[in-house]
Amino acid sequence: MTAVDTGDPGRRASAAHSLDVEEPLTPEVVPSPLSGDPLLLALPTFAVGAIGLGLYLWGYIPSGGMLAILGIVAGLGVGAGSVWAAALGQSAVAGILGVFSGFYVSFTVLVLGLTHGWWGINAADPANATIVVHTQATFLIAFLVLFVAITLTTLRLFMAFTVLMVLVDITVVLVLLGVLNGSTGLLQAGAIGVWAFVAVGLYIWAAQMSVGTGGKPMALGKPIIT
Repeated sequence: MTAVDTGDPGRRASAAHSLDVEEPLTPEVVPSPLSGDPLLLALPTFAVGAIGLGLYLWGYIPSGGMLAILGIVAGLGVGAGSVWAAALGQSAVAGILGVFSGFYVSFTVLVLGLTHGWWGINAADPANATIVVHTQATFLIAFLVLFVAITLTTLRLFMAFTVLMVLVDITVVLVLLGVLNGSTGLLQAGAIGVWAFVAVGLYIWAAQMSVGTGGKPMALGKPIIT
């Protein structure tokens, strides 16, 4: 036999209604290893390569061997920061870091290639002096155009990032002019420019590190365009 429900109809309607309405569920928080700040890795390794570049331009490192080593360190570190940022969905950061990683890697390959004649150019032969100069200038011009474009995109970021990129642009221009004119003075001025943007980069790194270690944020300046 089928049991007959003789309870209160109102209670039965209320119970039926409660079965039809789903209670909101609290999403389960799943810990992810993809977190943190990629700049904490990218900026110090960027600085390592830049310090070596500055010493090279100043004439302290006559050979490109040590510069190549530091360039590899910087290229790998900044490249890893780019991949890290991409994994976090920070596409703008990933793109900029990827460009600087490409600069360091390609600059290292350029220096080693010219030093060891990998590109069919004997840099030690005076007859190839013009070819060597134009090769270096082409590299610098190509990246200068890209760095200037990046500078324009940083106008919506904290001013410290724009200052960093402006110093990079000025440095590349000085080095380019030094290469084209064979001017040691311009190359040394470029070295000073390198150390200037290294100082700004390390300041930004210290600001990010302060936040990452639970400290107070450091002033990075207001964006030029808001």
